[in-house]
Amino acid sequence: MRVGNKKNGFTLVEAMIVVLIFSFIVAAISGVLLAGNQSLKANYASFIVQQQGRGSLLKIARELRKASGVSLVSQGADSITYQAKDALGASYEAAIYLNEESGKIMKSVGGVDTATIAGEISGLAFYTQGNTVKIEVTSQKTVLGRTHTFTLAGRARVRNL
Repeated sequence: MRVGNKKNGFTLVEAMIVVLIFSFIVAAISGVLLAGNQSLKANYASFIVQQQGRGSLLKIARELRKASGVSLVSQGADSITYQAKDALGASYEAAIYLNEESGKIMKSVGGVDTATIAGEISGLAFYTQGNTVKIEVTSQKTVLGRTHTFTLAGRARVRNL
């Protein structure tokens, strides 16, 4: 026996309204997550650019500190030639330069590339004053349409002059 007009469950309109509200909530949450992911990628790219600059500056400074003589074509040049000695005491001539096509800082010994010092580099400049070499390294990377650039300057004192 039925008493009154009781409904069990939801109507189709009520169910559609609930689905619509949940879809708005999911869209908002996914938008926040997507923006956070893009921000993470941009920050990571900036971090990598800074690490490339720091690492290359330290490697170049280490090489130049071991030098026994430095030759620079002109102030602000993107290459430097120096004389150094190997572990057996034999002298050799080496150069550090920016390969603009590949964006890499290269080390060459006797005119032959022997090592890649760093990649994703857009600028390199050397300045000398006495036995001190000032080094400027600019690294650059584009992620998600945004270019991250970091310029770092340092000095290396040529000890063996």
